[in-house]
Amino acid sequence: MSFLSNHERPLAPPAMTLVCWLSAGRSLTEIGVDKFAGFRVQQLLSKLSYTAGDAGMPDPVDHDWLKQGSTSSADVRQSYENWVGSYDQDLSDWDYRAPLDAALLLKSHTSVTSKILDAGCGTGLVGTALRRVGFTGDITGIDLSPTSLEKAEERGVYRYLQPVDFQQLPLALSDDTYDALTCVGVLTYVLDSEAILKEFARLVRPGGITLVTQRNDLFQERAFDRTIQELVDERVYKDPVITDPKLYLPGNPDFGSDIQVIYAILTVA
Repeated sequence: MSFLSNHERPLAPPAMTLVCWLSAGRSLTEIGVDKFAGFRVQQLLSKLSYTAGDAGMPDPVDHDWLKQGSTSSADVRQSYENWVGSYDQDLSDWDYRAPLDAALLLKSHTSVTSKILDAGCGTGLVGTALRRVGFTGDITGIDLSPTSLEKAEERGVYRYLQPVDFQQLPLALSDDTYDALTCVGVLTYVLDSEAILKEFARLVRPGGITLVTQRNDLFQERAFDRTIQELVDERVYKDPVITDPKLYLPGNPDFGSDIQVIYAILTVA
């Protein structure tokens, strides 16, 4: 990641003062804080919120919650915060294929120089896969879990990283900013498919690509195909490409070959 050097950064108030100001609704621009300090303060805010609300949250050790797919931001944040230490190894053990499959699909629909938003970047597996298949443009990563973002930062593949809650729309990102967007393994936890897909279309320039995944069981349960068609009819997207179900976590006994993943590649109208 590339940020302003220390001597280029404006003087900033102490971290806890910033936390108080941000909690009271003050923006980073109002406070006069650069991106590096802002990222760290947002991480602190997320961790404080997570710690304050962790009572009664699911224990991720048995991973039952993964199949259940909670749509509570607090539950999801807690689970991923607790899991982050073994997350990459567990997914490798389960033969997690979605990051590389998504990167290859995206490469067939957009330029390798594209500016990309990795929505729900986690520890950076998709960003790493994008670099692996040859993408060279800036990649921004956003995620609910602050500790996962710290792991993603260590990979060195992201230009910017920012904590977000996909249940709180609109996201604090500008319109028409990206050439492409990936959202892999995230929409399980977002019940309102229409709202999040519209938000993604806002962030991607007209003619750009939004690539999202959805589990095949939830694709049917939530009528995901109907939602996509409605957004095409509303001219939010055009030319949708929907793949057949593909293996997702074949080494996980709760998923195996039963719960697979469908990729939707949508062009912003």
